[in-house]
Parts: sequence; C-alpha cells; structure tokens
Amino acid sequence: MSELDAFEAKVSENIKLLSSTDAKVRRKAAEWLGEAGDPRAITRLRQVYKEDRDKKVRQAAAYSLGMFRALEHGLAGSKRETVVKLLEDIALRGKMGRRSSLRKSTLAKINVGLLIAAILLLLFNFVLWPTLKPILNQTPGTASVATNDNEAEDVPAKDRDTLLSELNSQLTLVRNDVERLQSQFQTVLGGSTVNCGVFFNNPAEYNAASAQNEPDIAAIIADLNAARSSLATAKESYDQACPPNSTPLTAAEVGAPMSHVVQALTSLASVEEALAAVTSGAVESTESVTQEAVTQVAATPTPEINVRLHLTSLGAIVDNVQAARGANTILNQYWSDVRSSGTRAGCDQPVPNIPPDYVLPEADGAALPNLKLATDLVNGGLSFLRQGWTQYTNACNANNLPNALTAGSQMAQNATSAFENAQTMLTTVRNSLN
Repeated sequence: MSELDAFEAKVSENIKLLSSTDAKVRRKAAEWLGEAGDPRAITRLRQVYKEDRDKKVRQAAAYSLGMFRALEHGLAGSKRETVVKLLEDIALRGKMGRRSSLRKSTLAKINVGLLIAAILLLLFNFVLWPTLKPILNQTPGTASVATNDNEAEDVPAKDRDTLLSELNSQLTLVRNDVERLQSQFQTVLGGSTVNCGVFFNNPAEYNAASAQNEPDIAAIIADLNAARSSLATAKESYDQACPPNSTPLTAAEVGAPMSHVVQALTSLASVEEALAAVTSGAVESTESVTQEAVTQVAATPTPEINVRLHLTSLGAIVDNVQAARGANTILNQYWSDVRSSGTRAGCDQPVPNIPPDYVLPEADGAALPNLKLATDLVNGGLSFLRQGWTQYTNACNANNLPNALTAGSQMAQNATSAFENAQTMLTTVRNSLN
C-alpha cells in the first residue's frame, strides 16, 4: 500500500469513527479530519456538527469546518503553493516523523486529489458555508472559524414571501423524513427489520433570526424546528440499527423513538395549520369578512369527524386487552410462568376474547394522520396478540412450551409495545382537542 493509499484509508477510517458510540472517539476523529484537510469529510462533519448529542464533539466538528474554510482561502490565494506542499506533507507523513520520498505515481495521485479537493472546497464555500457560518460563529471555542469578510455579522432578515416559500420547502423535507421513519418503525412492529437503504433528507435547523421582523412566522419556525428536533431524536434508534453500529432494533424498543415521532407529527400539524392560515390570509380581522362569504360557508357545511367517538372506541380496545384479565396481560403472564417455573397451567384455560380490528373511515384517517397512526398501532397490537395466542396454543398442543418460549414471549412483547405506543398517540390526539 502506497503512502497516499494509507492516508486515504485513514481518512475513511476516521469518517467511520464519527459514528462511534464513544463521544471521545468521535471528537478525536473530527479534530483529525479537520487537520488532515481531505474534503471527503466535509459532508459528514457538517452532519456531526448539527446532530451530535455531545457538545464537545459538535465543537470539534465546528473547528474542523473552520479549518476547511481556511484551507479554501489558502488554495484560492497567493499562498497556494505553500498550502499544496502542506497537504502533501500531511498525506504522506502518517505518524509524526520524517517525510517519505515521493514516487511519480504517488505525486500524480496527489495532483488529481488536489484538483478534486479544490472542486469540493469550492462547493463547500458557495453551497454549504452560507448555511453554516451564522451558527458556527456563535459556537463557543470556534472563534478561528470567522474570517475577515464580515462573516460574524448578524443574519439579515428575509422578506415575508421568501420566508413562507422556504418554510414550505422545509416542511416538506421534515414531513417526508418523519413519514419514512414512522414507516420503518411500523415495519419493526410488524416483526421485520429496518431498511438501512432508505433516503433521509436530514434537513438543517431553520434559522429563526431570518424572521426577526415577522413574529408570527418566527412562531411557525419554532414549531418546525421542534418537529425537526423530535425527528432527530427518534432517528437515533434507526441509525443505531444501521451500519456501522448495526444494533438490532426490536418491537419492544420502538416505543421510545415512536413517541418522538408522535411529537414531531404534532408539531408538524401546528406548522401546517399556521402556514395555511398565514398564506391564505386567514389572520385577517373578522370585519374584513363579507356577509356573502359567511352565507356561502353556512350553506355548504363540511362533514365533521367525531374524533371523541374514535378515541373512546380505540381506548376501550386498549383497556380491554391490557386489563388485569385482558388477553394481552394473561398471555404475557403465561409466558412468564413458563420462563420461571415451566408450568403449563395456562394450557387448561380458554383463550380470552380478543376484540376485532377497529375500522376507521378512510376520510377520517386522511384528515387526521395522528388518529390513523393510533388506529394502525391498535390493530397491529391486535394482530400480534392473535399470533401470540396461536403460538401459545400450538405449543401447548405439542407439549413444547419451553422451546417456543423465546418466539412466543417476543410476540407478546410486540403486542404490548404496539398498545403502549397507541396509548401515547391517543393521548396526543386527545390533548390537541383541548
């Protein structure tokens, strides 16, 4: 392996280390990548800066992005030759020590690499940097990021039309990601694994300072950023289930991230309603509404959704199966008895009543996505419950309870997780009515 190949391998290795579960490892990798100056790391460092939970890791990523900014200025300025030599030295040095001699093939690779680097850095300068510089300049310990071209100045206010256009675009990106993540979690509830090939937009937080002259729009931005934050928190479980971590996500573990999906959907509903009101001019005073318009609305009433009836019916199903003598409670208890003492006493008892699936009118589900999700979770739990009782009954008939314990108890846990998530969603819908 040549010196350059070894360097490129180390860059790739450190990019992967940015996904480590150890914050110290992530921080050191971010710092190394900034000093290495390989633009392949820019996109991942940008993501780390915006999403990493550890403050020191975010600061390290900010420092490294500032180093790339300085490198871009160097390549474009009068000291280009010095910068090129420095990059060659970094690429070929490896550990601290004497620089290796250059072979022609290695030098050719470096020249090609530097050309690609220049292109990537231009992309960084004109596309990524404008979105990063306002927040990077506010990050403690990153003063070196700012340059002499007034990059630390306040974020300029945007006009109302621009704000609304950008927020609608941002809303679409966030909602698409939330729906994709929700679908993946529902797949896990169905007994399958997540699809790590799903594309996510991973939108950045919208800068509220842009709406400093529009307080009503600033409130919408706050809700949109709250939805994005809930999305990022929920997506952590999905990311952990995918390479390089590849930690399996089970149905019993979906409850916590799904609750954040619920929070995101709630915030998005507020954003959509507020944007629709602002865009259509619904915030005008009631005096501006003509009598003719009032008469027309009164003459064409819209069908009302009996949300409370749906909530009551779905809540009754969950209470039924989760009660002390409910089908789900008993099933979990029977498998617990098998695990602790090997007893088959439950085999002599009748299978408890399991309610039928709840039928939510299609129009109601389309109008209230959160209610549709709650219904899907309830019906999913009922499906798990029926499968669980079938497994238990078959194991009883085959006198094979110990061998069926793992699969049977997992199915019962899947049902419990689905019902708990449904209860969370029902509470969210109920609270939105108050």
